[in-house]
Formats: sequence, structure tokens, C-alpha cells
Amino acid sequence: MFDYVCFSALTGAEALNAFSDRVPKVSDIETIAPLFWADHCLECSPPACYASCGMFEANEIGRCRRVDFMELGRVPGFDFPVTHLRFRKWAKLRCPYNTSASYAGREFLDSFARHKKTLSFARAVDTLSYPGPKKYRYPLSRALHHRYIRGFWPVSEVGYPAQELFLSFYAVRPAHGSRLLLDSYGFDDMLLTRNVYEVHEGLNVWRVPVEMLSRDSAPVFALELFPADNETLEVYILFSDLVTFRDGFIPAAATPAKQPAKKVKCVAWDLDNTLWDGILGEDGIDGVTLRPQVAELIRRLDERGILNTVCSKNDEALAKAALEKFGLWDYFLYPKINWKPKSGNLTEISKLLNINIDTFAFVDDSAFERAEVDLTLGCVRVYADSEAESLLTRPEFDVPVTADSKKRRAFYMAEAKRQDAFTESDSGDYKAFILSCGFVIDIAPCKAQQDIDRCHELLMRTNQLNASTNRIPADEFRAIAEDPERLVLRVKCVDRYGEYGTVGCLILDMRRETLLCTDFVISCRVAKKKVESAVIMHLMQKYGKGMDIVYRPSERNHVLKDEFLSIGADYDEPKALMRFTADTIRDYDWAAVKEGCAE
Repeated sequence: MFDYVCFSALTGAEALNAFSDRVPKVSDIETIAPLFWADHCLECSPPACYASCGMFEANEIGRCRRVDFMELGRVPGFDFPVTHLRFRKWAKLRCPYNTSASYAGREFLDSFARHKKTLSFARAVDTLSYPGPKKYRYPLSRALHHRYIRGFWPVSEVGYPAQELFLSFYAVRPAHGSRLLLDSYGFDDMLLTRNVYEVHEGLNVWRVPVEMLSRDSAPVFALELFPADNETLEVYILFSDLVTFRDGFIPAAATPAKQPAKKVKCVAWDLDNTLWDGILGEDGIDGVTLRPQVAELIRRLDERGILNTVCSKNDEALAKAALEKFGLWDYFLYPKINWKPKSGNLTEISKLLNINIDTFAFVDDSAFERAEVDLTLGCVRVYADSEAESLLTRPEFDVPVTADSKKRRAFYMAEAKRQDAFTESDSGDYKAFILSCGFVIDIAPCKAQQDIDRCHELLMRTNQLNASTNRIPADEFRAIAEDPERLVLRVKCVDRYGEYGTVGCLILDMRRETLLCTDFVISCRVAKKKVESAVIMHLMQKYGKGMDIVYRPSERNHVLKDEFLSIGADYDEPKALMRFTADTIRDYDWAAVKEGCAE
């Protein structure tokens, strides 16, 4: 239900017909408690901000246009009205939480018909002229709408038995990784809960029990819904109210929150009463005691190639001094020691490391902090401090250990120096910076056991930059490396800041006229450095052939697809091939390519 004045008739809803049988009907609903959603802004304080905000654009009634459009209407096959809108940057939807009454399904539709007439009347009144600048008007129709609309929603005798928030929407071509955030607020706009869901193209369904909208039984006053990271997002909202379904009705499967990855790549540590006993801000450096078993665990994780970082609410300078005293500061990459929500800090660390947030684990003694991360991110594994000693025995921490994995932290520390140098260069030309680093790519057959182990690790663990997503057993991979009709190549990189280690693996089928790469894997450590195009061009020049790479889309490897297309690939989707020729490939001159120079 939308409490909105500036709307138009619903158009372009034909794609929804395929989902009409997956959206609740009137007969499926016991009671419904309408939520009156309206558009708002995440950043501003209207109308004072209208004159100063560079993004301000007046809508039909002089207010800020928070959504690009709003269409309301009925769709054949759907019992309930549909709303079509597109979020602009900083846009959000907000509604008061309904604690007054619920309605039977048919009663709801009758009230909606009266509600829509009120909206139409209010929009007509908005055509009247008002004195004063347009951007400062508060339309009479809006005031009438807010004051009298509840009169069209009589208090029902049904009571208030709504059991869940049921949100169903159709997303139109969302960007990969798009997320919607659902926040609930209590008294004085205090954030109570945050639910985060990944948005998929097509039908998305959320079922949120009303208990999950509150914390510690605090009353809920409002809900907010908005895209993460200020993204634009176009959706058809099919249902967005509190509801209780009739016994025996099973709605369409809910869109699951993102699940943790099978293996952990980074552990984020709290400090007070987790890494050490005591509270640093109260007890001081000399008053806290390092937990030796945790320090040893951090070292052993590091030896396995599992990264460590810090996510703590503390004074940064004081915490750094304590970690240096205990000899642990250098073990932590991109530590976030501040007073911000830990879920946000973890997200920022994942971006800095360029690894998926679902590969993180978080250890904290505070049940509140663990719940905040769990509710907000969902895909991060969360552990109490009392569980820390058992981490290495868990399957998610059982990862292959290679010569490269033991140096993984050093590789990331070198990358941090590169990024700092690029920031300080102030040129903004990333290609020129990479060339200035003396970037060299080394390609050689994968024969040494340590290369075989590392290439197999890449095939098994890499997701974003893995073209085929094949998971090849170790014995089978060794047999492929020894097959004379196939060529397994390992790729190493180095520049003036240090080694990247073995960052790539290719498996070539040498029996065809065109080079066929059945597996192409690159580490995220060299992402955006055009290693892919340099390697492909080198091999095409060496063998005098074009090159086809098997590409099978997965939930995560769209990053590599986008990179292939950006450097000139022709995507033959029916045959699952990325086709390259020497005439069409681009951006292959960012690095020198040599063979066997690292042997």
C-alpha cells in the first residue's frame, strides 16, 4: 500500500503475468494490516535542503523527486494492486508501523478502492496555484490526504493478529550483487533491526516474522526500505504489508538471504574480552591481558593463508599500541577500529581486500555485536569468543596449505602499498601507474609440485574470476598436468613492490585449430590489472591462433564475463565460449609477458 500523491497509471506489466500464481490471492489471506509506504530521502531535511542540494529535482507538486516514477494499478491475475517505481540515489521508502487494525482480504480491497479515489482527488487539487516559490509549497491536497485518508480505512473488528511482513517484488535488471535493506525503528528513531537481502532479477519474496522487526520486545514505530550503496533500482512491488495467511496456505518460496561460503578466507576479531581480557578504554594497555591461545590461533590461521583483521569499537591509537606491544599488529590487514556499526566496517574491509563478504568469519564476545552482524549481513559466519579455540577443527577452516598461501598476508600488504602509492600519485591514470610499477607477467607450464598444488587451490577456491567454475579433484588435475595433449599453465606476477605469487591457471586443449582454454582462473589479487588480456594475447601470438575460453555463468563469475567483454571477447552463449582474436583484443599492453623467468 502506498501513501503517495504523484502517481500515474501502471504500464509495462506484462512480464508479471508469469508470476500471478506465486503471489497471494484474497482467499489465501486471513488478515492483512496495510502499511502506508511513502518516498523519503536518506540524506536530506526538506524543504530546507532543496536550495542547497545539487540532486534536487522538483516533482509535480514541488517536492523533491525521490523516485524517478511511481505507477499504481491492477494487473490481470493479481488480486492486490501493484506499484511500479525506480529508486533514485538516496531514495528510500518509509512507513509508520501499523499497530491499529487488520482487515480481511476483501475488506482490504474495498478500502483500497476508496483510498485510490482519495489519491486521485488529492492529485487533482495539486493542480491549483499557491503563492510563493514552488519548491517551498506544502500542497493543501497533501494535508487533506494525511488528515482524512485514515477515514477510508475503518477500524476492523478482526483485531491485530498479523504474523509477518510479506514483501514480494519483481526486480527489473538489477546490477549483480544489488541488495535491499529493510530497517525497523523504535522510539526516537532508534534503529532496532536491519535485514539485508540480495536482489535477483525477476521475482523476489521476503517473509519476515514480526518478531524479527523488534529487538528486546521494543515497540516498532516505522519501517524503511532502500537499496544498499545508493544504487538505482527498478521494481514492481506486488505485496508489501503485514499479513496472516490462512492455515494450509504455502506462499511462493522466499528469496533466501545470502549464505556463507564453504570456506573462510578472513577472520575479523573483536579486541576487548576477545583477543585480550579486560576493556582497553577503562583498564589501559597495562591493564589488559593477552589471551595466549587466541594469539597462537591467529598465527596458525596466518600459516594456512587465512587472513586476519580487526573489527573493534575502541580508540584506534590506543588499540594499535596494545597490539604492537603484544606483537600482533602486523598480522591484521585493514583493521577497522572505530565506533561505527561493525557490519559496515566488515563490508568496507571486504572491499579493500577484494574478497567476498561471505568468506568472512567474525569473533566477538558481545551477543549484541554478533546479532548486529548476523542480522545485517547474514552471510558472515559469527562466533562467540568462547568458540575461538575450536575454529581450526571446523570444516570451513580446513583449507589447502601451499607455499603461496603461507605468504598470502605479505602479498596483501604489498598490494596495500601499491594502492597507497596510486592514491598519492594523484594522477588518476591507473594504466600509467601500473606501467610505472614495472609489472611483469610470467607464464610457464605447471610441472613443479608446488605449482600444481597452488593451481589446484586456485581452481577449487576462486569464484569471481573463474571462467568455467569446474572443481577438479586433485588426482584428476595431476593427470591433466601430465597429459601431452593438454597444457596446464601457471601465471605469476611481480612488480617493484614485490611478488604477487602464483595468480593464475589455464588448461589448454592443444588438439584443435583454435586454442581452447577449458579452464581459466585468475586470483582477485591482480583484478583490474589486465592480466587476462595480456596472457590471452601472448598465447595467441605464440601459437598463431585465435583463442576460445569456456565460460559458464555462475552466481559470482559475472565479474570475469564483464572483463572478457571489455577486452574484446565475442560471447558465443549457446556454445558457452568467449572467443578472442588478435584483431579484436584490447588492453593487452599493461605489462610485459615473459616465459619461465621466475623458475
